[in-house]
Amino acid sequence: MLHRRRHRAVSSKEDEDMGKELSWRGNAMRSTTDSYLRLVELFQKDFSRLSLLLKLVESKNLNTTANLMVNVFHNFNSVVPIIEHLSEEEFKQSSKNVGASMRGNTIVNKIEGAFVRVVGLSFLQQQLGSLLVDLCADDKLSFEIDPVRVESELSAMRARGEDAPIDSQALIASRQKMLRQAAQSLLDHITANEFIEGMPRPIRAIAEATGRLARLYAPSIETSIVGGFIMLRFVSPCIVIPENFGIATNRVVPKAVRRNLVLLTKVLQAASNQSLFTEQYMVPLNSFILDNQPRVEAFVRAIVADPVAGPDERLWADCHVVAPTPGFAPNQLPVDDMFRLHHLVVSRPEFAEQLEAQEGPSSPMLALVRELGPSPLPALHQAGGRVSVDGGGSSGGAGNPRVSGVLGDDEPEAGGNLSAQLEELFFIGPKARDGRSVLYVIVNRLRKEMLDCIDELISHVYRNVNSVSENPYMLVIDMSWSRMSREMKEKISQSIRQMITLFERRVKKNVNEIFIVHPSDYSRSLLRLLKAFTSVKLSRKIKELHSWEELKSIIDESNIALPDTSKDFITKAYKVTKINAKGKQQARLIKFTLNSLLNIDPRSKKVQNEKMFAVIEEISTREKSMELHLRFADGTESARGSLLVQDGKSSVQDKLYRRYLCPSMDDKWSIIEDMYRNAFLNPSLQAEAPQEFNVSTSSGSRLFKLTVDSILVLDVKSFSIKQEISFAGIADVILEADGAVLWLKLRSTEKRMRLGCEKCNGTELFKTLRFYFDRYNKASSEDYDQSTGDQLFGRSTSFRV
Repeated sequence: MLHRRRHRAVSSKEDEDMGKELSWRGNAMRSTTDSYLRLVELFQKDFSRLSLLLKLVESKNLNTTANLMVNVFHNFNSVVPIIEHLSEEEFKQSSKNVGASMRGNTIVNKIEGAFVRVVGLSFLQQQLGSLLVDLCADDKLSFEIDPVRVESELSAMRARGEDAPIDSQALIASRQKMLRQAAQSLLDHITANEFIEGMPRPIRAIAEATGRLARLYAPSIETSIVGGFIMLRFVSPCIVIPENFGIATNRVVPKAVRRNLVLLTKVLQAASNQSLFTEQYMVPLNSFILDNQPRVEAFVRAIVADPVAGPDERLWADCHVVAPTPGFAPNQLPVDDMFRLHHLVVSRPEFAEQLEAQEGPSSPMLALVRELGPSPLPALHQAGGRVSVDGGGSSGGAGNPRVSGVLGDDEPEAGGNLSAQLEELFFIGPKARDGRSVLYVIVNRLRKEMLDCIDELISHVYRNVNSVSENPYMLVIDMSWSRMSREMKEKISQSIRQMITLFERRVKKNVNEIFIVHPSDYSRSLLRLLKAFTSVKLSRKIKELHSWEELKSIIDESNIALPDTSKDFITKAYKVTKINAKGKQQARLIKFTLNSLLNIDPRSKKVQNEKMFAVIEEISTREKSMELHLRFADGTESARGSLLVQDGKSSVQDKLYRRYLCPSMDDKWSIIEDMYRNAFLNPSLQAEAPQEFNVSTSSGSRLFKLTVDSILVLDVKSFSIKQEISFAGIADVILEADGAVLWLKLRSTEKRMRLGCEKCNGTELFKTLRFYFDRYNKASSEDYDQSTGDQLFGRSTSFRV
């Protein structure tokens, strides 16, 4: 690593302390889309390769790996044949106990469960939605027939002074009858022709393949295995947790109602498995199973029969044709899952060893595995979470001192005491003008380890909310600078579920306004999450503020307890320390465009320079180091045509090499991930000119620099940032007929912003801004996968400003 030697002399002991060196070639990064597509194609060409890999997955990772398989291979219509291949292997290996194996927690069963939910979600909502809503709405209905639970229930009623039935056995008998009636009603509905005929073909194809394999390896339990698959993997999860399927989401399902759903599922599952109960309190329902045996057998026969296949045609043939789905584009693959598949493949040396033994040293899959290098997904490399800059890493012979001012005095240091970090995340600020209490949530201060310590987090939130909720209060959620991984979203969802059950009615009633400050793609996830777990009335209280200054009408400006950084740059950026060849440290912000990296001085708010992704030759780091090194191609920048790419007075060495010290491991890995993410989602833009437009505004001539989530409005001479406009804050983009004037309607003001396009191509600017505007509005709870540049701009995005 020549650039590391030029920048500093590092002892072998220091290198060893920093862990293994990881590097990514620029060409490999820019060809990520092609490499990932080739990886998928090689797996589909020979499913035994996938089987080899999946056998190496630890049991604790089965669920996430199953979701990964479905998310990736569903785009190529190959999940059904993959499941059939894996199922046949499972049948062969478990010939003595096939039934238990096919109902167990194996990777093929996990993939089945994940897949049927994806393809069958809307079907289940349509078929079971109203039935489950009615069941969830009846708080007084109880199917509890366990004598121990019933006695406990009656004792609690007596302790509260309520009238309780004297004869518990009569109560249990009555509930057994109600449970049987409810189960029969549901089973009749599930086995009806309408349900069978409407069931998605891929699910019925899996059922047919399962039955065919059962006839070969365990013919005596074919009905049990197929019926068990349909019920256990497809129907039962929807009945037990309907809110996960978009049913009965307007309330938190009470424990008693959940118990009803569990008991119902238990009876239906036993009937489909044709397995009699041995639990004493469930034995009276065995007659239900025996009575419905003919119905279940007829149901299974109908499910596996293909209504469109001819006498000599393969059943469910369309579900076994491996081909991209209509309209598929390579960069529409789920990027997070492709990063995870990348990691799964390269992080297990046994896979490469077994692959070589199976296919030989010339294996194309083996060559690709070696070519891919490390995965860029940050969470997969984390070694202990967020690490303090103080005393960590190695730098120039004097350690890694914390660089004053990089984070700002208002930002909490990484690491440190959890209680102090929670106080910085969620706190009570000065009161509003009308005397209401104000609670603040600073989302960018949320760390994964806080969610890992969920009890402490919930206690902290509960304590603060409880102290103000006797009277009306407001909640301010600051989304500035926020970044939220899929893992974080899942953990937040779980945390909110737990918190909602703890809060009393007055807590929800007395919060009369919730302000989301500086919303972004990420805040859409938060909005959906909040609305899913709150009442309709509370959902109406949620308001988006696209400028923090809108709070001034409610809270005195001096009392607005937002971090200073939230009042400057509001969109995604990284705070780093740039260290030049002489060891000088400079505070910098890194911000990405679709095809470049911007270096911003946070003090002068000036864009210092721009590095195109096309000129990155190598990215490198060490596992436990917070330093990040970039090496660039020599002499290529000047041909790019950007007004910003020049490094000015920088030395030749500093133009070719870039050394960053990141404030945390999180930030380092997120920077690497974002470079890969942009390369994956926008492969056609990697060699194109920077995205910038020279426009005239009411304040004079300005350079519009387009980043991944905002417009930087720059002075055309100094490149200082005069304004930042988040794409989330744009309400509409309008181009006048002659193409000479473009209007931006912002959400934060009633006035429209006039842009004169005399010095740029107004039509190109309009199309570009519309792309970003539409992307934000289409964003789902997952990060929105962008269209390619070719789809957006036609043949080219190259334009001169």
